[in-house]
Amino acid sequence: MSRGRRWEVWGVSAAALVVASLAGCRTAPPRDPRPALESPPPLETLPAPAPAVAAPQPMPVRPSVLLLAEADWLLSEGNYNDAVRAYEAFLRFFPEDAAASRVRATRGILSSLVATNAEVIRLREQTEATERDLARVRRDLAVRQAELGRVRQELAERQAELARLTQETDNLRLDLERLKSVDLRLERPR
Repeated sequence: MSRGRRWEVWGVSAAALVVASLAGCRTAPPRDPRPALESPPPLETLPAPAPAVAAPQPMPVRPSVLLLAEADWLLSEGNYNDAVRAYEAFLRFFPEDAAASRVRATRGILSSLVATNAEVIRLREQTEATERDLARVRRDLAVRQAELGRVRQELAERQAELARLTQETDNLRLDLERLKSVDLRLERPR
């Protein structure tokens, strides 16, 4: 259990047993509100003591009430997993109790809440993993885009070189044609 290990007896926490055992204890007599320096009044002026009335005996606390109080406390503290287990223990030990229908409904709702919380945690972890993968893919994309820019620049340089060489080839072909025509003119008169 969270918040420290609790000692349990028959499914009831030790704290609940202490509360139950102290429920029948009387408190200390009230203090005299008069200052201590005053002298007590003479015995003749004291009122006659009231007849002793038996104090009502407190009802013993049932273990089902203690277990239900423990489960409700866990629920109020937000410790839903332990609260579900405590409600299940209540239903296992006291299935015919008057509060059993409320406990079943509360346990059902808490079980759904615990399952939903687990699903939310799983989805958050999955989202974080997906975001990490997305960041990695974005880094890879940036590297590849930089490489693509470099390759495009290299291609543009090679195309410019090819155009220059094509122009030079065309110029050389023209020069060759002129030389042939000059050579042909020179050969005819002979």
